[in-house]
Amino acid sequence: MQFTYETIKRDFSDFSSGRVLYNAPGSTGFPIRLTSEIFQISRSYLQRPSQLNVYDPCCGGAHLLTGIGFLHGGSIQTLYGSDSNETIIETGQSNLRLLTYEGLAQRKRKLEKDYLLFNKSAHAEALKSVDRLKSYLDKTGEVKGEIFQFNIASKDVPKLEEIHIVMTDLPYGELVSWDTNVLSPVKQMLQNVYSVLAHDGVVAVVSDKFTLIEHPLFRRLKVLKHGKRKVTLLQAIDHEGVQN
Repeated sequence: MQFTYETIKRDFSDFSSGRVLYNAPGSTGFPIRLTSEIFQISRSYLQRPSQLNVYDPCCGGAHLLTGIGFLHGGSIQTLYGSDSNETIIETGQSNLRLLTYEGLAQRKRKLEKDYLLFNKSAHAEALKSVDRLKSYLDKTGEVKGEIFQFNIASKDVPKLEEIHIVMTDLPYGELVSWDTNVLSPVKQMLQNVYSVLAHDGVVAVVSDKFTLIEHPLFRRLKVLKHGKRKVTLLQAIDHEGVQN
């Protein structure tokens, strides 16, 4: 995959799960450089460049959303995340709180305490990362976020509206599993998010290379391949006259 926006390989270790961002056992992290690239590609298809509502329907520990918040907070109105796993929601909420000065300060106090207790270099490096992450907030301001429990592959529709970008890493592999009984969970997810999208909303779905990401309510914009991952970008067909 050739990067269009994140052309330089920057050091994103400040975003490593478990360093400053909270780690959610049983969930997977996501490469921050790829996160930023996908977000910027998705944004390029929208009529508005800022005040965007972004939704990750399979958010896990909200690592992806938190990365977007720090790197592109100036473009964000609200970040939304949902997951069917109730036990992981708290981690997601904690990570989105890092996008506020209070949440980041709370995390710093905990790391300072750990450093005094254990005197580990990892805690010292994490404290440096906190200060660098704070510099992102200084540039763009705090970012609003909300996490809630919801199974996006069920036949219910999330209680959201005017979502400009849906961006998610589908549950796959050995660490996570898709929690649903419907015949085609991907199609059900796409139908559900269609109902909450803005008129030109974009959906970016990261999956393995073998999963087909398509639905008659969407047109395909682009398919990217990055290692073992495939990124499918879709745009909603005009809502007018379409019945879900």
